[in-house]
Amino acid sequence: MSCKPVVELDEATLRGRPVGCRELVAKELVLIPEDRPIHPVEAAHLLYRGTAEVRLGPRRLNFEQLISLYAKRNPLALAYYEVYLELRRRGRLPIPGPRENTLILIRSRRNPKQTHYILVLEEGRPVRVSQLAMFVEEARKRNLEPVLAIVDRYGDVTFYTPMVFHPAAKPVKEAVEESLEATG
Repeated sequence: MSCKPVVELDEATLRGRPVGCRELVAKELVLIPEDRPIHPVEAAHLLYRGTAEVRLGPRRLNFEQLISLYAKRNPLALAYYEVYLELRRRGRLPIPGPRENTLILIRSRRNPKQTHYILVLEEGRPVRVSQLAMFVEEARKRNLEPVLAIVDRYGDVTFYTPMVFHPAAKPVKEAVEESLEATG
């Protein structure tokens, strides 16, 4: 008798827990730490792949229904899933990040070291420069490589590596001359 994985979602948060066949769900997702709830984007991935059934109360959801529900809470739900799927297709292991519309890449299932911090954005949707600068600084504080994942209107994902540039307080010529004088 085979086990059919089922993920039951909490109506308030849309976060889920596997009911039975946890090991089959864990094979498909990166459940690190093991006790963390399943994020809506991960539940959507299970539905997309057809590897689990997802329920909200007594109702069984399909992929479109789940993304629709999630989009009511997060306008970037579809873009977020597109980035998640693109990373999985490329053999990467993303997990939902600490902030909305962020993902963290881990090195491997055996070595769950975090390597990249990804912010999902959508083409044509305004974003403040201060938000981008804060994101880059947060990634640096976590010792992670910051990455912007921008989804265009066709669903294509482009990845960028941002950085915060702090120009020297002195003009470059003065800084170089001081440096040369110091080295003798």
